[in-house]
Amino acid sequence: MRTGTLRHGNPSGDPRKAPRCGARTRNGPPCQAPAIRGKRRCRLRGGLSTGPRTVEGLARLRAARMTHGRYSAEGRALARWRREILPAVLADSDRTWRPVMRSLYRRSIPALVLQRVHSDITSRVFEDARQEIREDLTRRDAERLRAKGRRCRRPSRS
Repeated sequence: MRTGTLRHGNPSGDPRKAPRCGARTRNGPPCQAPAIRGKRRCRLRGGLSTGPRTVEGLARLRAARMTHGRYSAEGRALARWRREILPAVLADSDRTWRPVMRSLYRRSIPALVLQRVHSDITSRVFEDARQEIREDLTRRDAERLRAKGRRCRRPSRS
């Protein structure tokens, strides 16, 4: 048996005596790979995983896993906003813009242009709501990461 220090800072000793991972493999028996130093699992089964440590890291993780976003927290909040708040917002915008639309229509501006103006207003309201929802979710993520004791920086605006 070799004694002294090994290359790359590895400790000397019998590698057969290292603690084993023990996680269930796909075949059923426990994994026999050596556990990572200070951890209970091997490098293949989550021993190195630390999870996202910043709000940006959490956002990148979500973006990488997202396929359509319908059931994400943002998608559910946006759907709730669409169901509960959007009708009232559109009714207010209709009350505000209906006289303007009538006056424009009297001046023989095509209906397609009027429809485009109304859809632009609706899309601006929608984007504002989406931005508010994103900021609220980012705030909640930051609080959750702080509660876990991880550092948390403000997300960079892009």
